[in-house]
Amino acid sequence: MKITANLLCLIFIITLSTLSNAANHTDITAPIKSYFKALNESDHKTILQLYSAEPVFMQQGAPAFVGRKAVDEAYTNIFNVLRLNVSYDIMEVQTLSPSTALVRTHSAGTAYFKPEKASRNEASNELFILRLENKAWKIDRYIFSSDHR
Repeated sequence: MKITANLLCLIFIITLSTLSNAANHTDITAPIKSYFKALNESDHKTILQLYSAEPVFMQQGAPAFVGRKAVDEAYTNIFNVLRLNVSYDIMEVQTLSPSTALVRTHSAGTAYFKPEKASRNEASNELFILRLENKAWKIDRYIFSSDHR
């Protein structure tokens, strides 16, 4: 009887842990889903709201953009010349600590270059480091690289 009670208690703890991790993954990935929606809408104001207080954005082939002002200017400049229509897959979610998480994604779609009035297929691998700020997950570090498969 005692073994059965201990086994039931263990199953209950494992179930709670699994549910907690699933909820945590949902909370962690929420800003990533909002990010890609805003990216497709060229909405730099929403994107900036998804970033932490001291963000770093590392774009392929450019220096790192450090701080909210630099990140805001980077997205403003990007959207002045580019419109994206991409879909994404979340490839990996890791909780690194109670206040830090990693999300790895892959995106693919089309990029429309406004000055050239031309589109091309685009694909990237992305890495987001998120930090819990004021009980909300925020993008703290973001880097991407082109995927030319």
